[in-house]
Amino acid sequence: MAGYQRIRLRPRRSRRHSGNAPPDTVSSEAVTGSTTARCRLSTALTRVAGTPCCRCPCEASNSGLHPSSTSAEVHYRDLLRRLSIRSVCEMHDESPTHFVKSLPLILVHSSVLGMQSIGSVQAASRRPHDDDVLAALRRFGPLTRAQLVEQVGLSRTTISQVVGELLRSGVLHATRNSAPDGPGRPVERLYLDPASGHVLGIDLGRRLARIVVANAAHETVLSAPVHYPAGSTSWHGRLTNTLAAIHRLAATEGVSLVALRGVGLGVPGPIATVWRQQAEPDGYAPTVLLHELAQFAQASIQQTFGATVTIDNNIRFAGLAEAIWGAGRGSAEQLFVRVSEGMGGSLITRGEIVVGSAGLGGEIGHITVDPYGPRCHCGKRGCLEALAAVPALLKRCELTDVAELFSAWRRGEPAIRDAVGAAAVHVGRSVAAVVMATNPSVVVIGGDLVEGIPEFALLVEASVREHIIPGMRGFVAVHAAHLGPGGGALGAIAAVLQRPAMPMN
Repeated sequence: MAGYQRIRLRPRRSRRHSGNAPPDTVSSEAVTGSTTARCRLSTALTRVAGTPCCRCPCEASNSGLHPSSTSAEVHYRDLLRRLSIRSVCEMHDESPTHFVKSLPLILVHSSVLGMQSIGSVQAASRRPHDDDVLAALRRFGPLTRAQLVEQVGLSRTTISQVVGELLRSGVLHATRNSAPDGPGRPVERLYLDPASGHVLGIDLGRRLARIVVANAAHETVLSAPVHYPAGSTSWHGRLTNTLAAIHRLAATEGVSLVALRGVGLGVPGPIATVWRQQAEPDGYAPTVLLHELAQFAQASIQQTFGATVTIDNNIRFAGLAEAIWGAGRGSAEQLFVRVSEGMGGSLITRGEIVVGSAGLGGEIGHITVDPYGPRCHCGKRGCLEALAAVPALLKRCELTDVAELFSAWRRGEPAIRDAVGAAAVHVGRSVAAVVMATNPSVVVIGGDLVEGIPEFALLVEASVREHIIPGMRGFVAVHAAHLGPGGGALGAIAAVLQRPAMPMN
């Protein structure tokens, strides 16, 4: 650092002493340094002891005494005898590392001055570094030491020290793989101990639930759909059935859920940050989801698994997963739209879900397309969901099962082609309005309709480009989702782990 001498991290040995015995005195070199550092020590001692031990070296300097004079040296010896570096750091709300860097060459030993040595301060400050390394591995998965240096922002020496301790403690494991660029020395990759905890992601859909369990090494150890019992319409009952099924599946697959680190739950409706009781149509999910289901889920999951719970809209979670690992990976802003039993969207900006002032953002499915159109379950008329979601298409095509819809499309039946094409135009027109308002770089279209009819995403793209202004057409891409039906559960895991590396089979 400019303006400071190099800090010595090891005390000099006195010729008059052998072994590890410290010198009897602190040299004047050890107490020279910045006026700011000296004043901090004096101020801290004053706050602890009530009065300074002697005249501050700042005053001594003003009186013509050099800070390295005997008076200053005695001052600092007395001060440091009575005050530890850690207590100074606590008073000034600074990290020990930062404060040690701001001091001159403090070469003192705890047995002489009764204070913590610099080595112990380094040990005290290493804990945050442990957390930084572990957080990076949770977020990105297996990394090399060089990649950890880049992601965490610490020096190679510090990373080596922290990694060494974590490896010895068993928290981390290392594996050697072939060099990424061809022949050469194997590359060591560090990863979290798989047994150090699992994370559970649940996508509570309208027809079925989907679950994913990932371990700390970012491996998917369990992934399955969970079908609701016939006639089950209560969301409380569906959640209870799903939790029981998770236990059965885990036992069958030999997956331990005893030490879950967290559970992410995606629900099919908006999750408000502020609950307000209001009149809504019978059967409309948000009344339950905003308050009762969220509370019930929180209590049930904590009681069942003893883990913390992160709850949000499942479409937001699916959008988050696509932004991190899927079709929107690498984009600064992504708009995600899911067309399934219901319809909704999420805007992801720099890895964060934009939820709005009350947490209700993303309700693209309830944009009014036709004010004289069919009644929506939300109580309005002509919502996008009431015209273009899967139930609306089945009703228009006079079909009872979505598999029949997909088969008829593949056979090229004109009525089915017309109905799906009209739905794509409605979706594209609504998405175009959102694109012009938010200007995302990527639009990702997912859901059952895209998975069963891959051409649907292309039809939506054509409609989007037709309905946005020409100047924006070169700045937005429209893609089909990449992660499939498990995206919502993966996004729930991402929310729990704060953007980890994608759990892989």
